[in-house]
Amino acid sequence: MIQFLKFLTVAQMLIMALLSEASAAPTQHKIGAALGITGMANIWGKAARQAIELAVEEVNANSKYKDSIQIELKLEDTQSTAAAAITAYNKLVSQDKVEAVIGDVWAFLTTPLVPLSARDKVVLISPTVMDKSMHERSDYFFSFGHSFAGLKASAERFFRLHPKVKKIAMVSFDDYWNNAMSEMFQEAAAATGVEVLRDIKLTDWFADFRSETSVLKSLGVDAVVGAWHPETLRQRMQEQKLDVPLISSSDAVEAVLFRGGAMVLEGVYFLDWPVPAEFTASYRQRFGEAPTHEAHNAYQIVVALAEAWLTSEGDLRSRLLASKYRGITGAIDFSKAPFVNQASGELFKVSAGKFVGVQ
Repeated sequence: MIQFLKFLTVAQMLIMALLSEASAAPTQHKIGAALGITGMANIWGKAARQAIELAVEEVNANSKYKDSIQIELKLEDTQSTAAAAITAYNKLVSQDKVEAVIGDVWAFLTTPLVPLSARDKVVLISPTVMDKSMHERSDYFFSFGHSFAGLKASAERFFRLHPKVKKIAMVSFDDYWNNAMSEMFQEAAAATGVEVLRDIKLTDWFADFRSETSVLKSLGVDAVVGAWHPETLRQRMQEQKLDVPLISSSDAVEAVLFRGGAMVLEGVYFLDWPVPAEFTASYRQRFGEAPTHEAHNAYQIVVALAEAWLTSEGDLRSRLLASKYRGITGAIDFSKAPFVNQASGELFKVSAGKFVGVQ
């Protein structure tokens, strides 16, 4: 009898130890990413995918998280089309049973997923979609894309740095993003006493800007705002001897790095958000190249999810809505949903193929 009791005690201790070990195991969380791995958005999709993979690796290895949570990533290709984006989302939610979906980098690829997130009550977060370029809303949709208003102070700085600039004209593609960028530049011009003579709207994504540059020259502008394909616009300005400052958007970065525009864009100004040096170093070490296309925001989404699972209670949406912290780019405040990234942009200049901040 005594031996039996001793055996029972040992068995109970083993069971308790096993239960304790099981209860201490990290909680497994599954997230999905629906990105343009192929198609027109593939460069952006690649940068976002690599940043997400880096974040998952770092979170799973970080002593702050690894004993409590582990994240598994499921990836689907949107093929840079809205129809394929819907298919990718449905697979991630219905088959892979992910708890959150990281959406694509372009608004038209994320827009059709927003009502689906409300239908499924699944958190959907875009790394890059900016506020005025997205008009769909859902209680489950968030974006780390920056606010157009966050660029206004830097646009005003450009005008103040060029006091001789009194009259400008703008060339923009006719979509939500370009129209919001034009509106922001108009506000910055008005705040600094600069007159906007013309806002030329185009519907050809691959326009060569020849006739538009002729119009700009005839207007006698002191500077030009061109938010997309600035390398083509600058080349036409040089050909037609329109020697005035050009200011662009973050598309200047893509033009320099991927479209061979470094030489023609020398001296051109543009607006963008600074990429954190620590993130850049980690990304470069892991992938052998510099991060682009707001890859840092894709990275921040994974960290935000990890923080929510680690520090809050309730469903994921409720946990996120309670999140307010200092991210790698600045203030992140989910109470300001759906656009939670409060970081401000900066003024840059292309110099010897590099991007130099302008104070």
